[in-house]
Amino acid sequence: MDFGPFGISEIAFIAVLALLLFGPRRLPELARSAGRMASVLRRSSEELRQTFRAEIAAVERAEAEVREVGAQVRTVSEEATGVGSILREAGRDIAEEGRRLTGTEPATGGSEPAPKTQPSPAPESPAPASPPTSSDEPSS
Repeated sequence: MDFGPFGISEIAFIAVLALLLFGPRRLPELARSAGRMASVLRRSSEELRQTFRAEIAAVERAEAEVREVGAQVRTVSEEATGVGSILREAGRDIAEEGRRLTGTEPATGGSEPAPKTQPSPAPESPAPASPPTSSDEPSS
């Protein structure tokens, strides 16, 4: 039988001391109370261990979910980068096709749009002649 750090002689000494202190009538009652207390302590200790195990398992599941979401975010980010590259290339193709159709060339190496040309102003028509007024005629 294992009594932990106590040997047989220490246990016997404690039993004799308890018998002398509490007497033969109260000793069985105290032993039952001590047994109940030990049982409650064991049960509480086991419940606490189970609670810790459940919480650790929940944390591990949450960590796994976070890792999975992180992997999904990386995948989406990579896909978005690919889509962005495709859209930039399509924009360059559209701009190039627009310049080809309008007959304008880019100002510098194709990276900037061609400058807008201003339409030449329409020739002005002469103003209509106004009839002479009395102040325009020489006085006599």
